[in-house]
Amino acid sequence: MARIHAVLPDNKPVVGVEAFRLVYTRLGMGWLYSFTKIPVLKRVAEGIYNFWADRRTQLTKGKTLEQAIEEHEKLLKDIETCSIPSSKSSGSGWPAE
Repeated sequence: MARIHAVLPDNKPVVGVEAFRLVYTRLGMGWLYSFTKIPVLKRVAEGIYNFWADRRTQLTKGKTLEQAIEEHEKLLKDIETCSIPSSKSSGSGWPAE
């Protein structure tokens, strides 16, 4: 999901800056996004948010959703195929009993 989404009580979806504005208004902090009621400033805010939303994982050195899923699936596969070496096997790196 590239953009933040919210759902209004009437099941209408709201995306991006408008979702933030509505959430912050509901929390009593609507003044933070009140400038987005001005069409020109709303477009600027949306442009900045969209730029950030498209690049946030790369800019913060995070992983994309696809990368996270791939790593998780690999980890699960590794866990499924993992076997604990016998302590009596030689050269395993495990201490002998």
